[in-house]
Amino acid sequence: MLMRAVAGFFAAALTLMGGRAVELARLGRSDADAMARIASEVRGGIDTIAAELRETARRAAVRPASLGTAPSSPESTRTLFDIARDALGTAPVGRSAVTIYGSSGTPLAWSGRPSDVPGDRLRGPAALFMAPGPIGPRLIHVDPLLNDASPPARAGTIAVER
Repeated sequence: MLMRAVAGFFAAALTLMGGRAVELARLGRSDADAMARIASEVRGGIDTIAAELRETARRAAVRPASLGTAPSSPESTRTLFDIARDALGTAPVGRSAVTIYGSSGTPLAWSGRPSDVPGDRLRGPAALFMAPGPIGPRLIHVDPLLNDASPPARAGTIAVER
């Protein structure tokens, strides 16, 4: 009976030491270490998504002249929808969206489930920001499309979100 008790004690001690070793390896020696590690992981995840959003916006960029013809040309509109769909590529289905806006901030084409992007963001410079969405917070990247005029004027905006 004593041997079983001793064996049980050693098994419990090994389990405790193993758990502590895993805790130290994963979380660090203190709460500050754990918070720093978590912050680093979150920042890394956001940086990865931001890079993917910028790449999707680059793929969705269209000639500014095509934005002007879209409202009156079903073929131009269809082309914009195809570009938006193709730009999403392998982005997570149901969680990502691309919207191509005209110069007035009116959506011309989209793919995925876009949320409403604030008008001041559609008129502002390229930006990455968080906004509330219908299925939770969204990370949104907006990219202005400028025409070739001198000085360049905004022809539209690409908004990509996840």
